[in-house]
Amino acid sequence: MRNVKVLWPYLFAPDQAFGLYVLDVSDPANIREAESYATPGSAWWIDLSSDGEYAYLSDFDEGILIFDISDPTVPTLIGQYKEELAEVTHLLVSGDSLYVADGQGIGLHVLDISDPGDPVEVAYHQTPGAFGHHIVLANNLVHFLDFTHFEIFQIVSEPTGVDETKPTSVISEYRIESVYPNPFNATARVLFSLAKAAHVVLELYSMDGERVETLLDRLYEAGRHTHLLRAGALASGAYILRLSAHGRAHSYGITLVK
Repeated sequence: MRNVKVLWPYLFAPDQAFGLYVLDVSDPANIREAESYATPGSAWWIDLSSDGEYAYLSDFDEGILIFDISDPTVPTLIGQYKEELAEVTHLLVSGDSLYVADGQGIGLHVLDISDPGDPVEVAYHQTPGAFGHHIVLANNLVHFLDFTHFEIFQIVSEPTGVDETKPTSVISEYRIESVYPNPFNATARVLFSLAKAAHVVLELYSMDGERVETLLDRLYEAGRHTHLLRAGALASGAYILRLSAHGRAHSYGITLVK
């Protein structure tokens, strides 16, 4: 276990080998199991909403599981968030926001949890280190530990006024920004940016120009996005990622080592 949360007289404990345990600690000398819930991944970290109604569990490579714990003895799964998350190593609830550390190198994600069972990502930042794994909120700042780096972010409110519905972006290109790790073994995180909303086609090519696989073929909004590339049955070697959007194309070299 990496952490526990107490909602007296119950203790919520994630167990990597099994899932979520709810323990009755009303008698500290005789702690007993009140309930348990087997999760599909590796239960890693847990946090509770301030009202004690919901539990958010990082299930490592299976994303985030959301439980209704209004009755702590019957934790009820009401939602799951996976999307582009690779390895959820830490999470922290603050009001209607859920801060998430992705250990696969993409960094800090911020989710809107005003609807607890249906989280929506509203922001993220790709951190420079090797393994995002801890978040602390203090003095209206987000402190993020990324194994080899430590970063501090300021929480900025959304603008208000007549122009608030007009999104702006400093992104001026359609390109693959990075692939992490590279070389990679099982999975790699592809970060790409779009100056405007566009239909994106992301393809994988061999070094001799043969298309191996179409990874993405869908519409995306303007901004930065990620895609989790899985090695699957691919053979070790060098490949080319090709991003096509708005009549433009950008290529990026990657290497798979099994």
